[in-house]
Amino acid sequence: MAARSKPPSRTRLNQRAVGVVAVLDGMDANSALTVLTLAMQSILASSAGASAAGETRQPRVGELLRRRRGRCSRVEADAPLQTYIHSLNGYRTIDQIVKACRKRFGAVRTPSRSSIGRYLRSLAGKQSRNRRDRS
Repeated sequence: MAARSKPPSRTRLNQRAVGVVAVLDGMDANSALTVLTLAMQSILASSAGASAAGETRQPRVGELLRRRRGRCSRVEADAPLQTYIHSLNGYRTIDQIVKACRKRFGAVRTPSRSSIGRYLRSLAGKQSRNRRDRS
C-alpha cells in the first residue's frame, strides 16, 4: 500500500480556490457551474480507480449535488441575488435586506420577506450542522 501524503493546509486550499475563481471569472453562473461539475466528475472518476484498489469509496457526483425535495427558494434560484445577500456586511434585519435587494434588483425580482427569512434560517441550520460535524 502506498504511503499517504499530508493533505494541503487550509491556507493552501484557499489559495487554490482563489486561482479557480480567477479562471472562472467572466463566465456566466451556469457556465461556471457546468465547468465545476465536469471537474468534480473528472476528479471522482479518477478516484474510482483508487476505490477499486481498496481505499474508501468516494461519493458520486449525484450524491454530492443531491438536494432536498420541493422547489428551490427564490434566493437560491437567483445566483446574483444570493451573492448580493451574502455580500451585505454587518448585521441587518430582514426588512433591511429586502430594502437593499429592492434598491439593487427592483421589486419584481426581490423575494418576499418570508422567503428571505426562510433562506437565512436554512443557512443557519447548515452552519450548525457543519459545526456539529466538525466537532
